[in-house]
Amino acid sequence: MSTSRHNPRLLRCDTPEELRAALTAVHADPDDLAAMLPQGRTVLLRLDGVSAPGARVLREHLRARGAAAALSAGADRGDE
Repeated sequence: MSTSRHNPRLLRCDTPEELRAALTAVHADPDDLAAMLPQGRTVLLRLDGVSAPGARVLREHLRARGAAAALSAGADRGDE
């Protein structure tokens, strides 16, 4: 069995409450959370242990393709 250092997994959020809980659990930046809540049903890909620069690059790639991304507040500031 292969393991990944970033522990990827999909999280399905069918309600705003489920989305808020999932994003709060990863300490998402409040601005990212506010931007994603109105989108309705969402499928999240959660990754752990991604460097702050890597997370910001991934977010920009997702945004360029019409997707949204929420980063932990520390990653958004460059603290992680």
